[in-house]
Amino acid sequence: MRRNYLSNIDFSKGYIIHKKPFEEHKLLLSIFDDQHGMVKAIARRPSSKKNHCLEPFIPLALQIKTTSGLANIQRIEPISTAYIPPLQGLNLWAGLYCNELLFRLCHPQETYPKTFSQYSLTLNKLSNGEPIRKHVRLFEYVLLQELGFSLDFSCLDYPSAWFTYCQENGLIPCSATQKPRFRRQSIENLYQEQFDCLETQKLMKQIFQVSITRLLGHAAIEVTSMLT
Repeated sequence: MRRNYLSNIDFSKGYIIHKKPFEEHKLLLSIFDDQHGMVKAIARRPSSKKNHCLEPFIPLALQIKTTSGLANIQRIEPISTAYIPPLQGLNLWAGLYCNELLFRLCHPQETYPKTFSQYSLTLNKLSNGEPIRKHVRLFEYVLLQELGFSLDFSCLDYPSAWFTYCQENGLIPCSATQKPRFRRQSIENLYQEQFDCLETQKLMKQIFQVSITRLLGHAAIEVTSMLT
């Protein structure tokens, strides 16, 4: 990850993660974009014709003037060629979960290019009704990697049929009676970033829960239980 120094004007592609009123005619936005990462910025309230574009999950073209404090949105437009259908039901909860992870875990003004690309892809997959858990687990995996929590797959050098994951030692061989335990194929799937298998999805969930506890303590991500 590289740190961006504030004091220039950039055009970027991004998404609104959170928004709330700010003063009489402004909004305070949390934006995740491809040039700055997570940015807190002030924007003027749009006209009624453009108000619909200032919602989560809509791809936006942004002109951001960054400063030492809150950034300023000088221009914001929806990217019509990147339009995705609105998320609904559990797909909407999955999108909100991804947004909460970005908001809580990403450091301000640090770029996360792989996570940004995976986030865009995840939203498209969710909008098309593809399997939620598969794509959420893959998003978690990419985010952890870019946060610096790369997994060590040297455990595959051992001829064990079963493995487990713990905070102290990572992925390690274990007995057939230990819980939780995962088959060797699940570890190999994870190594190859293949998340079609339900057990591989459960393994990634276990890894992410352990890792997120290290990062956030016991502060819960509210919608996690919707995606078990």
